[in-house]
Amino acid sequence: MTTTGFSFIDSYQVVARKALRYLYQIYVEPIAHTPMRFFPPLDGNRRAWRAHMEALQGQEAQEDSPTMVHLTTYLLALDEQYDRQALELRICLRRVEEAEIFTRML
Repeated sequence: MTTTGFSFIDSYQVVARKALRYLYQIYVEPIAHTPMRFFPPLDGNRRAWRAHMEALQGQEAQEDSPTMVHLTTYLLALDEQYDRQALELRICLRRVEEAEIFTRML
């Protein structure tokens, strides 16, 4: 995994998150019966991921532990928030770079 960051503290967390998402996609079967099965994969549209989410919700919920259901929902919400903030940061960085180029041209 590679990433770019301002400091080690910023960078190692991003690398760890990317690595976990990548490992989840490679080892779906061995992870299927561990809590790691609820860690968001790189591609949220895969059949296995949708099956895990359906097991948590709806009338045919298969997960017996309400704690696991709520914790997973919370962690998924955090992951979505991270993705939104990372996208916003990339947009802001691009705007800063464009403004810097424009300023140098002036």
